[in-house]
This record gives sequence, C-alpha cells and structure tokens, in this order.
Amino acid sequence: EVYRMNGTKDNLIVCSDLTTDPLKPGEGFFVKATGEDATITFNDNGGAKGSERSLSLSKGAAIQMEIRQDDLLIDRLILKNAGEPLEKFTLKEYGTRIYVTEGGQDWAVAVLCRDAMHCVSTETPVNFKAAKNGTYTLTVNVENMDLDYLHLIDNITGADVDLLASPTYTFTAKTSDYASRFRLVFNAGGGSTGSASDAPFAYINNGNIVITADAGDATLQVVDVMGRVVRTVGLSQCGSRTTTTGMPAGMYVLRLIDGDSVRTQKIVIP
Repeated sequence: EVYRMNGTKDNLIVCSDLTTDPLKPGEGFFVKATGEDATITFNDNGGAKGSERSLSLSKGAAIQMEIRQDDLLIDRLILKNAGEPLEKFTLKEYGTRIYVTEGGQDWAVAVLCRDAMHCVSTETPVNFKAAKNGTYTLTVNVENMDLDYLHLIDNITGADVDLLASPTYTFTAKTSDYASRFRLVFNAGGGSTGSASDAPFAYINNGNIVITADAGDATLQVVDVMGRVVRTVGLSQCGSRTTTTGMPAGMYVLRLIDGDSVRTQKIVIP
C-alpha cells in the first residue's frame, strides 16, 4: 500500500488510484513493507525528459470512505472485499480519524469478506474520532463491487443514509463524542438483504416490541446508539413480540435476520 499526506498535512492516507490521481513532482510518499525482505522497484525509463514514471497500485473490490472538512481531505478508510488488512497509523496522535477496530487493532484498510458465506449480507462498525468540533463530510465510493444495498447508520443521530442513492453524508462532531460513530450495512455477493423495502416491520405497544412481519424462525437484534447489540431473541421461541423491560428510553435500530435476509428499522423506546 502507498501512503501520501492528507490535506491538512498532519496525517497519512492510503492512495486510492495513482493512475487517475498520480503523485506530484516532489511530493513525498510512504510505502509500508509487509515482509522482512520486501523490495520496491522504481521505473526510471532512462531518465529521459517527459518519460512516464509511474508507481502502480493494484485495485480490487473495495468501498472507499473519505472524510473532508472545509473541502480538505482529512482521512480515508478502505474496506476491501478480500485480502489483508493494513494497520492504521498517524503522524499526529490526536488527528481526526476514520477507521475500523478489530481484534484490539485499528485498521486503515479492513477486510469485509473473509469468504463467500460472510459476504452475502453483513455489517461493519466504522469508528470516527474528531480532532476538533465542527462539520465533516463523509463521501463513499464503491470500486468493483456489485452492491444492491449500502446504508450508513449514524449511531449518534440515528440517521439511516442510503449511500447508493446519495454517496455523501454531512454531519457535526465533537471531540467528546464516542468513537463508535457509524455502522455500514451492505449486501454483496449476490444475496438479498430484504432491507431494500422501507416498510416498517415492528412497533412499540405496552412495553413490547411487536413484529408485524411474517418472521418465522428469524432472529431479532436490538442495537443501541453506540452500535452495541443489547438484545438478541429468536422469534420462533418468543413469538411475534419481545419486552422492552430493562432497556433505557431512546433510539434503537432493530435488525430482523432470516437466513441471508436482513431488514433494519429505527425505533424509539419511550
């Protein structure tokens, strides 16, 4: 992977495509070696004036997420369809960052699909930490992935953004906000999320979450604004409802999981 400086010159970001956005003359860059005997080769082409000097970056299926503030590119996160993750590192300890945490490690490049079975319908927590209070813009670009469902859930505001319809989301953030800001819910590999329908499938009634959909053997997950699954119930055992007892008032996201089908809905517990 090849890194270059971000717009504010206080962090490093992964280069997205050096063929369309090449390194500028005199621009510094970083390359991270993943092996003890790793090498890098530069094509000099004889040093002739005007000759092409290029550094290629192989591109696979990926979802690229970029954070901007005041039109400056601040940080970038790449979610690859396959391959190896890449550790997140910064030049400034408290810089604004967007990243994925897995296994106690922060990643700048994370892997979405370990195999075909886990690529049908899934969800990935996406962390964001602001270095200063203000307004930020998140832009998503999908490369070489056939997606029919891609939603960003804002765990603080409860916003549910269809990124295939609108790839840009603007939000405000404070340095005091918790890092688990977003969840990315997507469908890849030919499966069907079932979430494409906006029709609600549940409502609150007398201290219960009542499921109106034909759930059968589906599983219901209740997720709080911090992205934590606070309750998981099998509807074949509990029927079409589950109690809200013990759940603090506030906004939650319901996930109705039935095989490869996943439907989501926001709900407010009074």
